[in-house]
Amino acid sequence: MRMWRMRSMRLFMAFVLVLWVCSMKLKAVDHSQGQLILVDTEENKATKDDDESVVDNLDEEDLAVFQPTNTWQRVHPGQGVPAGLHVRLNLQTGEREAKLLDQKVGDAGGPSKGDWEGVADDDSRVFSSTELKRTLKLLKDDTVGQAKQMDGVKTESDSRQSFRSMEELRKDFEELGLFAEPDSAVMARLLEVINNTRSLLEVRRHALRELEYHVHQVDNAQDLVKLGGLIILVRALNDSMPEIREGSAFVLGSALSSNPQVQVQAVEGGLLQRLVVLLATDHSLPVRKKALFAIATMLRHFPYAQRRFLDLGGISLLSQLLETDRDRSLWIRIVTLAYDMLWEKHEADRRAEVEPESQWERAEKVERARQYSAISLLPTLRQHGWCERLPALLAHPDHDAREKVLRCMAELMRECREEFLSASGLQAALGELQSEYQKLAATEQIENEPEGYFNRMLYSVQELQRQFGW
Repeated sequence: MRMWRMRSMRLFMAFVLVLWVCSMKLKAVDHSQGQLILVDTEENKATKDDDESVVDNLDEEDLAVFQPTNTWQRVHPGQGVPAGLHVRLNLQTGEREAKLLDQKVGDAGGPSKGDWEGVADDDSRVFSSTELKRTLKLLKDDTVGQAKQMDGVKTESDSRQSFRSMEELRKDFEELGLFAEPDSAVMARLLEVINNTRSLLEVRRHALRELEYHVHQVDNAQDLVKLGGLIILVRALNDSMPEIREGSAFVLGSALSSNPQVQVQAVEGGLLQRLVVLLATDHSLPVRKKALFAIATMLRHFPYAQRRFLDLGGISLLSQLLETDRDRSLWIRIVTLAYDMLWEKHEADRRAEVEPESQWERAEKVERARQYSAISLLPTLRQHGWCERLPALLAHPDHDAREKVLRCMAELMRECREEFLSASGLQAALGELQSEYQKLAATEQIENEPEGYFNRMLYSVQELQRQFGW
């Protein structure tokens, strides 16, 4: 009885197996070596009509599994590619190629620079033949399109289709609920917050920081003037809170930087005088620093403003701050401002002597030299004791401070030579600096920096010694 049951069970299992085999419509290749499997499913039969245009040009032998060798061979559309092969797309022909994996990608002797390559995925998956044919055709079309773009083939119609006007982009943003607010509108709101003295201090400070970020752009700085921002910021320079005075001076300095239109408007609006008063009277060091920053940006490459600064007693004020204020960062800014003005005047004279390329350039250089010649900067600096004060500043241990002093002394050499020679300890001070910078420059030589910072400092020291005959 037991034997009969076992025999019946075996017959039933065999019958089930026969039914399963008959129901399968499968074309397969060996999977034991990581081969791809092509399956012809009912879903594929339903979509064959849609894919007839894809396979019209494919031969039946192309649908077989690719047989790799040690050399590159073309992979025909629709072929299954075994896993673990070198696979590349030849961008010159637009064809897919493969070979056995004999070395790592990127090693010497590998694929050429113009090929896109990789390694076939080891993850064996089951793909239908229709899926493979459709995917390979789309991949080939996309590769040919990329190759044309890399060759610079782009029609005028393609360029027109890719171009979108600002009005079209604005409409798209509005449909998405995103509204691009112009910078002028943003700055108008920020100015309202700054001008509202009843707003919280931190809110006004944040508005000043945001406004300073915007006015770095030349157009935004000019829009600031049109919005009445200069009037609001000048009024804020009188605010009772030092943080607001500091932030306002900072915004003004950023707006004035390399912006001639704003510089002219600021001088004509009396801003320079207000900044000079703020620098002279404010007790907050951060406020004085930002006020000096705004003055420096207003004077840069603007001889008319420099002459106004001298008329307002600006050099006298800077001399007093050098004498009384011991803050290093402040007096470095002061010496830097004086050097910049001296260098601009010297450069304008030098450029006027160079033969210009056109008559217009000649007229422009002559006019600029005339404007700078109207500034009596050298006599004013000498009158306020800069010839005697500068040598003493070389004793400062900061390299940046020494650099500014050395440059300023070089520009004042013709005017202050006698005072420099009579300065106590100047020769010894320059000798110590020479010894120090020789060692530091030697270190730069070892680090392969022959034109480094300390080498330039050594040259400045030696140039002064040469002019003094030491």
